[in-house]
Amino acid sequence: MIIEFYHVDAFEVANYAPIWRQLIHLGVDARMVAVRGANNTAAQNWFDYDRFLQYCYAYNIPFSDQVDPTAAVAVTTQNAYILNEYARRVRLMYGPILYPKAWGLQPESVQPFDAVLVHGEAYAKRFSPWLAHDKLPVIGYPRYDDFFAGQLQKSTIRKRWKIETNKPILAFLPTWGENSGFELFFPTLLSLASQYHIILRPHHCTTRFEHERIALMQSSGLLILENAFDLSELYALADVVVTDVRSGGFFEACLCDTPTVGMVLDETERSGWLAQQHVAEMTSVCSMPQQLERSIADALSSTAQGCARQRWAEQHVAFRDGTAAKHAAEALIKLAAPTATQKIILPAQAKKILFLLGSANMSGGTYVILQHAQFLQDAGYDVTIALVFMDAAELTTLKDSPNCWHAAIQTLHFKQVNEIADMHYDIAIFTWWATLYQIEKVQAKYFVYFIQSIESRFYPLEKSFLRDLVGRTYQLGLPVITEA
Repeated sequence: MIIEFYHVDAFEVANYAPIWRQLIHLGVDARMVAVRGANNTAAQNWFDYDRFLQYCYAYNIPFSDQVDPTAAVAVTTQNAYILNEYARRVRLMYGPILYPKAWGLQPESVQPFDAVLVHGEAYAKRFSPWLAHDKLPVIGYPRYDDFFAGQLQKSTIRKRWKIETNKPILAFLPTWGENSGFELFFPTLLSLASQYHIILRPHHCTTRFEHERIALMQSSGLLILENAFDLSELYALADVVVTDVRSGGFFEACLCDTPTVGMVLDETERSGWLAQQHVAEMTSVCSMPQQLERSIADALSSTAQGCARQRWAEQHVAFRDGTAAKHAAEALIKLAAPTATQKIILPAQAKKILFLLGSANMSGGTYVILQHAQFLQDAGYDVTIALVFMDAAELTTLKDSPNCWHAAIQTLHFKQVNEIADMHYDIAIFTWWATLYQIEKVQAKYFVYFIQSIESRFYPLEKSFLRDLVGRTYQLGLPVITEA
């Protein structure tokens, strides 16, 4: 089983990494993919590839520069066309948001995909008119697992960022483009530097495309953070956050229960979506620079806003206990699993059943197969076991041995796989990935894949050829049976 995370933006690696690591831990062949230059499916000159490399080297993340179109699933945070080279396309939400015009809340961010991994049940409900509910698995927000697991220590973060002041920490996170209140509020914010230790966190698109804004930030003398991995640390450290109400950072601050001030550019939004979504109940909303200082003070002192943020988080983001990456990995494995292309309804006269088995030597998986075969034979079926990697002499030795480990070895009918080419069966059951590569030797009305585990995980990552061979068997579209 191969699962690929396709990059068109360096920031994505911070969203993918926790899930990727969990998949690797579970033995899945998960790959970070970053195609350089014109062959990347993003818009021309969009992918900040060099920054992506910095992240991968800094956080020990291997990656491939080649797409494998046979991957069981490919993941993006962006548009579906990004994954046009893949058969099964999945979108990962990368931030809880309520701004009604946000792309991530529109049909085009949902309908073209085979599945969308959503933060919470509220988003599954919102997207359900556009995609079946079982294709909207709730996975939480893996990027913040460390935050919710309590693994981020303020003292450690302060030391790394060289912050020695006792002043309250104010994090300023303006978004980019026309949704940003940077120019309107930044001069006023600078005037508060005597009261607060201000940290600037520009949007990742600002660092690449908005050179005038970056120049203003750099001339301020404030600490500027640009690392895609530092957001959770920033929310853990900050005493208060100032950001745009239309940005994902605004709702991530609320998710982390950090006192928040939302910058509003259009006053009519107060009585519009901000009121409808009860945003003012959980944050201070500010539309005029002269109100900023008071709004910050209100956010810091309000207990009611904190209670409202917690209620909102409960409704919109699940698994706020450090397990979101685990749930995301499990959802992707389920989505990547082969699906039955044919419903098997055996006619009453279907009696001849063939099991293809690697060998009859002792193993847990072989025990399960022999049990099923014996039960079928006892029920009156004509059962044959075709051995793929065990010759007749080895089988005889096993049968004659006082250590013959399973009674069915004495009672079942065994053949070598090369002996069945001219025989016809009602159903053939492949029991191990390697047995699928004998399919051309089998004549049967029905073919079934008996999968007891994702077997690619039994091989180390450096055995990529073997892992690929296993993964490709899951792409055949055979009906699958399992024991668990």
